[in-house]
Amino acid sequence: NDPSLVSQLTHEDRRALPDAARDDDIEAVRVMLAAGWPVDARGQHRATSLHWAGWNGNQAVARELLRYGAPVDVKGDEYDGTPLNWTIDGSVHGWRCRTGDYAGTAEALIGAGSPLPALTPQLEASAPVRAVLERHAAR
Repeated sequence: NDPSLVSQLTHEDRRALPDAARDDDIEAVRVMLAAGWPVDARGQHRATSLHWAGWNGNQAVARELLRYGAPVDVKGDEYDGTPLNWTIDGSVHGWRCRTGDYAGTAEALIGAGSPLPALTPQLEASAPVRAVLERHAAR
């Protein structure tokens, strides 16, 4: 971890972490986090790395980011959603909706304190993700 390196990062450099999370590159994510990359950096769609981990249903990347203090309640992306919102949407519409671990990613985010969305009939979520949300809402 080199604080002087991090202070010299350009906007484009800072994007490398969310871009790696978007691309499911856990090794690059680990290296950048260990080097002190800011976990709240924004990339495509002004999304953070944790948003992208949610979109991909990548529990391993989400847990790594959470270990470094990635905020779970951050909004301000183009869709104004939290990482959990992206996980829920990704479970139905995401690039890896058939292969990602969206339920595990939702569990990790909720366990780290993510606020739960309203469980309305209009909320689109895969059955496993809806089960996670319902279980936590009942607590």
